[in-house]
Amino acid sequence: MNPHSLLIIDDNEDDVLLFRRAASRAGLTNPIVWMADAREALDKLIAAPEFRRVLIVLDLNMPGLSGVEFLRLLRASEGVAHIPVVVLTGSDAQRDIDSCYAAGASSFIRKPLTLDRLAAAVGQLRDYWFNLSFLPS
Repeated sequence: MNPHSLLIIDDNEDDVLLFRRAASRAGLTNPIVWMADAREALDKLIAAPEFRRVLIVLDLNMPGLSGVEFLRLLRASEGVAHIPVVVLTGSDAQRDIDSCYAAGASSFIRKPLTLDRLAAAVGQLRDYWFNLSFLPS
Protein backbone atom coordinates (compact mmCIF):
# COMPACT_ATOMS: atom_id res chain seq x y z
CA MET A 1 0.00 0.00 0.00
CA ASN A 2 1.10 3.55 -0.62
CA PRO A 3 1.91 5.83 2.31
CA HIS A 4 -1.20 7.33 3.82
CA SER A 5 -3.65 4.93 2.27
CA LEU A 6 -7.08 4.33 3.68
CA LEU A 7 -8.04 0.75 4.56
CA ILE A 8 -11.77 0.12 4.84
CA ILE A 9 -12.69 -3.00 6.78
CA ASP A 10 -16.39 -3.58 6.18
CA ASP A 11 -18.34 -6.65 5.14
CA ASN A 12 -20.99 -4.62 3.28
CA GLU A 13 -19.94 -3.87 -0.29
CA ASP A 14 -22.76 -1.33 -0.74
CA ASP A 15 -21.47 0.66 2.25
CA VAL A 16 -17.97 0.61 0.77
CA LEU A 17 -19.23 1.81 -2.62
CA LEU A 18 -21.11 4.63 -0.89
CA PHE A 19 -17.96 5.51 1.06
CA ARG A 20 -15.94 5.62 -2.17
CA ARG A 21 -18.51 7.95 -3.76
CA ALA A 22 -18.43 10.16 -0.67
CA ALA A 23 -14.61 10.15 -0.71
CA SER A 24 -14.60 11.25 -4.34
CA ARG A 25 -17.13 13.99 -3.58
CA ALA A 26 -15.01 15.13 -0.60
CA GLY A 27 -11.86 15.31 -2.72
CA LEU A 28 -10.04 12.48 -0.93
CA THR A 29 -7.32 11.38 -3.33
CA ASN A 30 -5.54 8.91 -1.07
CA PRO A 31 -5.65 5.29 -2.21
CA ILE A 32 -8.54 3.31 -0.74
CA VAL A 33 -8.21 -0.43 -0.13
CA TRP A 34 -11.18 -2.54 0.92
CA MET A 35 -11.11 -5.77 2.90
CA ALA A 36 -14.37 -7.49 3.86
CA ASP A 37 -12.90 -9.75 6.54
CA ALA A 38 -11.45 -8.26 9.73
CA ARG A 39 -9.36 -11.35 10.57
CA GLU A 40 -7.81 -11.33 7.10
CA ALA A 41 -7.08 -7.60 7.41
CA LEU A 42 -5.43 -8.06 10.80
CA ASP A 43 -3.28 -10.93 9.52
CA LYS A 44 -2.22 -8.83 6.51
CA LEU A 45 -1.36 -5.84 8.70
CA ILE A 46 0.76 -7.98 11.02
CA ALA A 47 2.52 -9.88 8.23
CA ALA A 48 3.29 -7.04 5.82
CA PRO A 49 5.17 -3.97 7.12
CA GLU A 50 4.48 -2.10 3.86
CA PHE A 51 0.76 -2.47 4.59
CA ARG A 52 0.96 -0.54 7.88
CA ARG A 53 1.00 3.10 6.71
CA VAL A 54 -2.74 3.41 6.70
CA LEU A 55 -5.72 4.94 8.35
CA ILE A 56 -8.23 2.19 9.07
CA VAL A 57 -11.95 2.86 8.72
CA LEU A 58 -13.63 0.01 10.55
CA ASP A 59 -17.20 -1.22 10.64
CA LEU A 60 -18.34 -2.30 14.08
CA ASN A 61 -20.74 -5.12 13.26
CA MET A 62 -19.21 -7.81 11.09
CA PRO A 63 -19.47 -11.58 10.97
CA GLY A 64 -16.53 -13.48 12.41
CA LEU A 65 -14.19 -11.01 14.05
CA SER A 66 -16.20 -7.98 15.20
CA GLY A 67 -14.90 -4.44 15.09
CA VAL A 68 -14.27 -4.36 18.85
CA GLU A 69 -12.43 -7.69 18.74
CA PHE A 70 -10.36 -6.41 15.82
CA LEU A 71 -9.43 -3.30 17.82
CA ARG A 72 -8.37 -5.32 20.87
CA LEU A 73 -6.20 -7.64 18.79
CA LEU A 74 -4.68 -4.79 16.78
CA ARG A 75 -3.78 -2.82 19.91
CA ALA A 76 -2.17 -5.93 21.44
CA SER A 77 -0.07 -6.70 18.34
CA GLU A 78 3.50 -5.48 18.09
CA GLY A 79 4.24 -3.31 15.08
CA VAL A 80 0.62 -2.39 14.34
CA ALA A 81 -0.75 -1.11 17.64
CA HIS A 82 -0.03 2.49 16.59
CA ILE A 83 -2.27 2.45 13.49
CA PRO A 84 -5.17 4.89 13.83
CA VAL A 85 -8.63 3.36 13.58
CA VAL A 86 -11.82 5.29 12.91
CA VAL A 87 -14.93 3.29 13.67
CA LEU A 88 -17.66 4.14 11.15
CA THR A 89 -20.90 2.43 12.08
CA GLY A 90 -24.65 2.75 12.08
CA SER A 91 -24.78 2.43 15.86
CA ASP A 92 -25.03 5.39 18.17
CA ALA A 93 -25.51 3.30 21.31
CA GLN A 94 -23.40 4.61 24.18
CA ARG A 95 -22.24 1.07 25.07
CA ASP A 96 -20.84 0.67 21.52
CA ILE A 97 -19.08 4.01 21.69
CA ASP A 98 -17.62 3.18 25.10
CA SER A 99 -16.49 -0.31 24.08
CA CYS A 100 -14.80 1.01 20.93
CA TYR A 101 -12.84 3.65 22.81
CA ALA A 102 -11.97 1.16 25.56
CA ALA A 103 -10.63 -1.20 22.88
CA GLY A 104 -8.47 1.53 21.34
CA ALA A 105 -10.49 3.36 18.67
CA SER A 106 -9.02 6.67 17.58
CA SER A 107 -12.42 8.04 16.65
CA PHE A 108 -16.06 6.95 16.44
CA ILE A 109 -18.39 8.24 13.74
CA ARG A 110 -21.99 7.27 13.21
CA LYS A 111 -22.68 6.57 9.53
CA PRO A 112 -24.55 9.54 8.11
CA LEU A 113 -27.75 8.70 6.29
CA THR A 114 -27.07 10.80 3.18
CA LEU A 115 -24.25 10.94 0.65
CA ASP A 116 -23.71 14.64 1.34
CA ARG A 117 -23.32 14.08 5.08
CA LEU A 118 -21.01 11.13 4.52
CA ALA A 119 -18.92 13.25 2.13
CA ALA A 120 -18.68 15.93 4.83
CA ALA A 121 -17.54 13.29 7.35
CA VAL A 122 -14.95 11.94 4.89
CA GLY A 123 -13.74 15.50 4.30
CA GLN A 124 -13.20 15.87 8.04
CA LEU A 125 -11.27 12.58 8.10
CA ARG A 126 -9.14 13.80 5.21
CA ASP A 127 -8.42 17.13 6.88
CA TYR A 128 -7.56 15.64 10.26
CA TRP A 129 -5.73 12.44 9.42
CA PHE A 130 -4.11 13.17 6.06
CA ASN A 131 -3.60 16.92 5.67
CA LEU A 132 -2.22 17.32 9.18
CA SER A 133 0.16 14.37 8.70
CA PHE A 134 -0.69 12.45 11.87
CA LEU A 135 -0.05 9.16 10.14
CA PRO A 136 3.42 7.64 10.37
CA SER A 137 5.47 7.99 7.22
